[in-house]
Amino acid sequence: VTQSFNVTTKVLTLTGAVGVNRDFNGSSNAEVDFSAAQLSGIVGADNVAFSTASYSAIFSNSTAGASKSISVSGVALTGAQASRYTLTQPTVSATINRASATVTAGPISVPHGTTFSSTFTNSPLVGSDAIGQMVYTYAGTNGTTYTASTTKPTAVGTYSITPSGAGFTSGTSTNYTLSYTASTLTITALSSSITFGSLADRIYGIAPLALTATASSGLTVSFSTVTPNVCTVN
Repeated sequence: VTQSFNVTTKVLTLTGAVGVNRDFNGSSNAEVDFSAAQLSGIVGADNVAFSTASYSAIFSNSTAGASKSISVSGVALTGAQASRYTLTQPTVSATINRASATVTAGPISVPHGTTFSSTFTNSPLVGSDAIGQMVYTYAGTNGTTYTASTTKPTAVGTYSITPSGAGFTSGTSTNYTLSYTASTLTITALSSSITFGSLADRIYGIAPLALTATASSGLTVSFSTVTPNVCTVN
């Protein structure tokens, strides 16, 4: 009696491989640490090992997140009896940490009454990611009284400018840990000169004089007297 049957390869598993955590860089490429990995399921003294020379590893996506699955391929079996086995590729995961970036408000110094716009700079972001919007909070410093507000101050004084709430025009804030650095807004007093209209000589007791004066700052000029027993101002 003749019988035939098939001998199939035995499936081996690779244990101890771990995914390597890294910072967000815009790529889904992953890395696996095989330093503690070992094959499980080898029969007897069969000479079987594994090779990672041509392996590849890919995260499920490129965004920041914890315990993200990694798809591994290309880990191969080597050794005299390797043909007796097949290998199940390891299942691993790792974390893509948020990248760090700093946003810094720009310093501003303007004369009183001047319209201004706050600005910011940021440390390099990944790829084409870009920040386009920012919220600014102003607060009085160095003796200037101004409760923290997103409304721009107008009075002469010194203020802090604190950026926050960055809005991305490309990319997403969830891939970053942003730190914000404040700067200073200084609103300076205007220098002003006053020009009086010419006055003709007058004889005491006749009709009042009409006084005129203009200020280079554009402010209204008012009049008072330091010799009320000689002249009065109406």
